[in-house]
Amino acid sequence: MSRFLWLVIVASLCWTPAFAAKKMAPTGTKVVASYDAAKKAYLSGNFDLAMRHFRVLADHGDNRAIFFIGFMYETGRGVTQSYELAHEHYLQAAAGREIRAMNSMGYFYEKGIVVDPDIVTAHMWYNLAASQGHGDAMRARNVLNEQLSSVQMTKAQKMAKDWNRAHPMAQ
Repeated sequence: MSRFLWLVIVASLCWTPAFAAKKMAPTGTKVVASYDAAKKAYLSGNFDLAMRHFRVLADHGDNRAIFFIGFMYETGRGVTQSYELAHEHYLQAAAGREIRAMNSMGYFYEKGIVVDPDIVTAHMWYNLAASQGHGDAMRARNVLNEQLSSVQMTKAQKMAKDWNRAHPMAQ
């Protein structure tokens, strides 16, 4: 089967009317990708296709896709494992209010992955994710609550408030 025919088939299988990107690619062709198709490709083990879809979505500002690219770098699925690139993508997605990325940032700070271990900053990230309902972040934050002094707790809470002011929720 020719490469062109294969691309046409894959593109037609992945296209969904609810999410056909309206922006044009530099070549003048329509950009077509969906988060569901990307996630399906990932879950079926087709990491190359998943990454292609996630990159298109990320280029159009989809914070879920940016998070997932970070996750793929963290786990080394379909890419060379890179905690640095995972951290970079998590931070970008967290700035877009992606709660899984916030939780991952908390984990990176708690464990000292790519950054110096810092339970105050970890608490801030877990608190940001927990405040939006992320269950794992709630549990991790509660564990850190037992380790922080009252001064550290106050600092972590102020950091979270400041972060929220600097990154308001989209309306």
